[in-house]
Amino acid sequence: MGIFGSFSAINRANKQLKIIERELDGLIEEIQSGNYYSASSLRMKHQHIHRDIDVFINIILETRVSMQAPYFFKRQEFHPAALAEFLGRVMGELDKEITLRGG
Repeated sequence: MGIFGSFSAINRANKQLKIIERELDGLIEEIQSGNYYSASSLRMKHQHIHRDIDVFINIILETRVSMQAPYFFKRQEFHPAALAEFLGRVMGELDKEITLRGG
């Protein structure tokens, strides 16, 4: 894939990352406030975010350039591998919290 393909992958990855950021913020807010319909609804949102993270990872794996580009999450710069690890830890913590709430 050429330079335009690499830029396209980076652009799509950044857009996907913004979606993930909004979804995570929403889920965390619901958990912290206790304002949610059911623990099952939290679990469904968690699974949806997990699928969106998989989409992000697949996008960055499209080109070598997109695998090496820096990405910003919550205004902090990450290398893709570090970002994947960070998101994995966050999702693991959310999974535990949702399980505690019966989901």
